[in-house]
Amino acid sequence: MHILYITPYTPNRIRVRSFEFLRALVARGHQVTLGALWATDEEKRDLDALRDLGIGVTARPLRRLQTLANSLA
Repeated sequence: MHILYITPYTPNRIRVRSFEFLRALVARGHQVTLGALWATDEEKRDLDALRDLGIGVTARPLRRLQTLANSLA
């Protein structure tokens, strides 16, 4: 089954629930594509680690200015 998993942050070993859920889906043979936002270089590296697990990643940067604009709105 092909699964699209969308999250407003980058799953990693600190955000365990999403990370382990994605890893388990891939281990069961599913094709997984992650849609996420990243804000730091560390989060960008975490996305590369997810790609290494066989997860398709579509990610966009979340700029600091956009975060402030969202808060004001």
